[in-house]
Amino acid sequence: MNSFLCITGAAGSLGKAMAVECAHRGWNLFLTDICEERLDAFAAGLRAAYGIRVKTHACDMIDAGSRDRLFAYMEERGFRFFGLINVAGIDYEGPFLEKTREQVRSVLRLNIEGTLEMTHAVLSRRDAQKPFRLITVGSLASFYPMPLKATYAASKRFLLDFFTAL
Repeated sequence: MNSFLCITGAAGSLGKAMAVECAHRGWNLFLTDICEERLDAFAAGLRAAYGIRVKTHACDMIDAGSRDRLFAYMEERGFRFFGLINVAGIDYEGPFLEKTREQVRSVLRLNIEGTLEMTHAVLSRRDAQKPFRLITVGSLASFYPMPLKATYAASKRFLLDFFTAL
């Protein structure tokens, strides 16, 4: 089986742009996003336009059970990866005390838990025959505390520190 480059948040604007660039390079793609319909339609377009292999699996990266199902799908089918582009992320802008605890948890679950678990899952399935590419979308918020984006900025700072250490 050929190996794939995995992209999270692939049906969104930045994820789509990354996928198109990678498809243009002739790379086979494994795409995930929360919206299965948009994901499948996008994948069909990439296949037709670039003649590459594109596999998809919808996943709500906030939900640990959904992530586990994605990782089981990867394992059951023996996927191997030569790269990962972590694009998926979320924010609820506004004063911290105006956010619900569930909104705060969602930011942390997706931006930190989801990103780290995806990285762990893909790295553990890396194709040893190819150089591995790893990109994690950050934000200028990772460099500056932001009063109306406190949780988001802190989550992006965590990612900056983690991936610098990795």
